[in-house]
Amino acid sequence: MFGPKAAVLLAALLGFANKGTWAFQPSSHSTRLATAGRAAFLPHAATPAAPSETPNEGGLFGDLFESARWPAVQKELDVLPMFTCSNEQGQPLQYDVGGVPRAMFYADVTAAKAELEQSRSKFPDLAIDLVPFPLGQVFQAWQEGDALVVPSASAMRAAGAPAGASPVGQQVPLFACMGIMREREGDGRPVLPLFLVYEEAVAARNEALVKDGPGAGDGDGGNGDVSEVVALSLLQAVQLLATTLDDGNEEAPAYQFVPPEASVQHIREYLA
Repeated sequence: MFGPKAAVLLAALLGFANKGTWAFQPSSHSTRLATAGRAAFLPHAATPAAPSETPNEGGLFGDLFESARWPAVQKELDVLPMFTCSNEQGQPLQYDVGGVPRAMFYADVTAAKAELEQSRSKFPDLAIDLVPFPLGQVFQAWQEGDALVVPSASAMRAAGAPAGASPVGQQVPLFACMGIMREREGDGRPVLPLFLVYEEAVAARNEALVKDGPGAGDGDGGNGDVSEVVALSLLQAVQLLATTLDDGNEEAPAYQFVPPEASVQHIREYLA
């Protein structure tokens, strides 16, 4: 399923244009985000994955994977790298999850590096390396039951996870400030950024406040404080993105995933 050259697909990540400045520009898309609900976590997720996040033959997204919308959704997801321990052929190591072999992909490159060190200590005779894969490919494998996506422990805490919650089997939180937008380079379309790292979402919000003034995020037509940084799950984000495509915006979704700075730096070094 996962080819040895999958990491090459992430070369496009290095062309991610994190240019321009964030500004407050509330829209109907930010209103959808506000009503999508927050990410929910289990107090102590089991290892293997908890039932709420256990995929089953495409899960909620089986129809999406078979639709004409999926390539556009996958393209948006692919800007987010996931990291896994792989053998010298580039194949992810398999973990026994409830008696089923699955690959394990980490959203947090630091956690992935820690897993790499453990794997090398456990299997000193194997040539194991940390390999990045694009999230679009990983997401489909996850939903079809062939992989797990492990969120960042710090992101879980920022999203309200209880103390001691295991990242394995939990939802993958994303963070957004409902009121900030930026024109996407190329087509000029306003996009709402979705971050994997809470602190980076806060930094973007603060950048917009500096640009537009401290009162810019006070409200949006009665929708409250649009400068608040809120959390939603990756599953919710994909549903929102697919819905946006249903509205006819197939070439320019109104949401843009923003790769973590640490992940981008690691991949620059990996591809060097």
